[in-house]
Amino acid sequence: MIPCDRTFNKKDYYEDDGKIVYRWHHIEKSGDYQINIKIISTNSEILQGIAMFFSDFKGSISLNGDDIQILQGLFKHYVFKDGQFPNNEMLFIVHAKSGQLVFANASQEGEFFRCGAFGCAFWIENISENHLRFHCNDHEYDDDFDDLIFDMIITDL
Repeated sequence: MIPCDRTFNKKDYYEDDGKIVYRWHHIEKSGDYQINIKIISTNSEILQGIAMFFSDFKGSISLNGDDIQILQGLFKHYVFKDGQFPNNEMLFIVHAKSGQLVFANASQEGEFFRCGAFGCAFWIENISENHLRFHCNDHEYDDDFDDLIFDMIITDL
């Protein structure tokens, strides 16, 4: 089933062929932890990336050793692009007091990146308790879920 606004029907997920397909992945966790993200593969002519939003997030975050600004406001986010970091690896150190970090896959269309809608969606494979693999579909009108595959490992510090 092609992921689109009609398919999601005003929800953040839908079920298709035994898999739950999501627009967003929410991490609501306080305390100190790290998030390791590694892009495993891409299978698209379109530039792929991972979007990160802050939903009422209070705290601090560093990415690969550099502090990043917590963006506030509707639709304010970062997009980390395929090939942007050595070995396509990102290490976030998070000191969270409250709120959520929200992740989604993103794909470039013209000057902008699409995410959370327009066909961008993913299903999650649970590798272990704290290790997730995201199988992502970009904004192209298909449902192959192989345009971007990335791992996310969350561990307490």
